[in-house]
Amino acid sequence: MKRWMFWIVGCLVLASGDWSMAQERQPKPIPVDRAQAKRALEALKDRQPRLPLAPATEEEKQSWGVQAIVTNGLARRRYLPETWFAADFGQDPLMLLEYPLKTKCFWVVSRANNCQYCLGHQEHKLMAIGMTDAQLAGLDAGGPGEDARTRACLQAARKITLEPHLWSGSDLELLREHMTDEQIIEIVYTISMFNSVNRWTDSLGLPQDRVFRGESRSFVTEDLSEDRLPSKIIRGMPQEREALPSWDSSAGGKPGWKIRLPESQRAGRSLGRKVQGDWERAMSLFPEVGTKQMVSIESIVGGADLSPELVARIGWICARHNRADAMARFWLARWNTLGQPNGELERAEVARSDDAAIRQVELFAKRLTVQPQSIVDEDIEALRAHFTDRQTAQIVYAIGACNLLDRFTRCLGLEMLPDASTDP
Repeated sequence: MKRWMFWIVGCLVLASGDWSMAQERQPKPIPVDRAQAKRALEALKDRQPRLPLAPATEEEKQSWGVQAIVTNGLARRRYLPETWFAADFGQDPLMLLEYPLKTKCFWVVSRANNCQYCLGHQEHKLMAIGMTDAQLAGLDAGGPGEDARTRACLQAARKITLEPHLWSGSDLELLREHMTDEQIIEIVYTISMFNSVNRWTDSLGLPQDRVFRGESRSFVTEDLSEDRLPSKIIRGMPQEREALPSWDSSAGGKPGWKIRLPESQRAGRSLGRKVQGDWERAMSLFPEVGTKQMVSIESIVGGADLSPELVARIGWICARHNRADAMARFWLARWNTLGQPNGELERAEVARSDDAAIRQVELFAKRLTVQPQSIVDEDIEALRAHFTDRQTAQIVYAIGACNLLDRFTRCLGLEMLPDASTDP
């Protein structure tokens, strides 16, 4: 049965109000309004994780320096090198944008990706700063009660999430009507990072935390009239992308738009190192988070429990399907450095490798990139048939990180390769 048919079946289950599916053998239904979303968030508390995830012991909490830990944090510490996730959720002292705006964008990204784990966390955060049920329903309806600047960011959050391959210079100019280029870099990075987090938490089937920041509450509250407003965020889902164009390395595929960046010497002073690639110039605007992110990417590229060749293959697939040509150039260069034949990458992007384990990763990388809402239990089980649980988790996280870089570079017109860094 095709996945879009599973989606229709799921919607019928959703409409009936039956949220009893603990094991997801078909994609989670996508709630059509906030009333359905609230029931879905509550039901997720009973979800079974797709990788073993026993509660943290007191010894582990002590070694990690935490008294309580959410499911996401537990999974990261169990399965990933710490360098991989050290930058996520970091709030750099030099960041300019306010917490409520970023959290609303995270809510929109999670709604679009149908990542109900992250959506529930953002509900907790927004309620904690005073947002009401009616205002949350307004976010789902396109943010009619928000100011123009916020609405522009929410619109960008949706497009960067669902249609990064269609982002254009006109989208960048819409943000420029309300924000400086430095603020645009920050919001695009933040939205891109949220997309990475969604792919990690939802693919692993993490159950909703029953206690978050010391608070336990039910997501199911009295339905308001606003709860029945149809969601504008999910309008048009699910969707496929057009067939991949052939790769022409000579054409370059550079976008016709560009963001203003700190000049290289200033960026180097900020980061305490020579910048390599103008994406690092962008990250120098928030040096604490930027430095951690650069270390993270270097560590992921190295592979950890995965081979560097497998990571490069994953990166190429994600970049091609996101139409992120700068990242495709980066991964092609990396592939060549590893001494691999270019023809294998062309087979990889359409999941036609001869090795069954590699082919499974290729299929999963494309699916998690293009339609993260479609991941089911069997997708993770198919990876576990060939890889350890730790390797499986790192495959998921690497795909999320590649989707972060794809969005960040493509939407801002950034290059990743060191020799592409030139001051305007």
